[in-house]
Amino acid sequence: MVSQECNTSFQQYILPAAVFIIILFIIACVKCICSRRQKWSNDCLRSYEEKWKRIEYLSTKEDTRPLAIIYACSLLDYALKKQGYLGDTLNERLNSAQNIFIVNNGIWKVHRKRNQLAHETDMKPLNEEDTKQYLKIIRQGLFDLNVFI
Repeated sequence: MVSQECNTSFQQYILPAAVFIIILFIIACVKCICSRRQKWSNDCLRSYEEKWKRIEYLSTKEDTRPLAIIYACSLLDYALKKQGYLGDTLNERLNSAQNIFIVNNGIWKVHRKRNQLAHETDMKPLNEEDTKQYLKIIRQGLFDLNVFI
């Protein structure tokens, strides 16, 4: 009889303890994610804005549209490095930051296009609409990293 009472009182504490542990885990995860997000200085944001304007200018001319995509990916890569995401390449940093880009799956599409533009010798010209779409995706990625341009 005594052991059954102890067992019942022990069981009534299991659920609240489990809930408490889960809440602590969630709080720790949120703090970890939030601490990775850098607060950008106004000078830094201005620098990103200037670079983005150059990228947009490059995207207006057919000959320089590939450069616009490559430079936009480089800017995203730079932002990831500044935020402390690990990896030696943009691909590795994108993998380590995948929790940031969950909604923005197009980042991978643009990264593949960037690699194609950088490495293939025989390529078709980029049309203006595709270029705008690629840049929109990269801009959203920068926005996701708190780089408001």
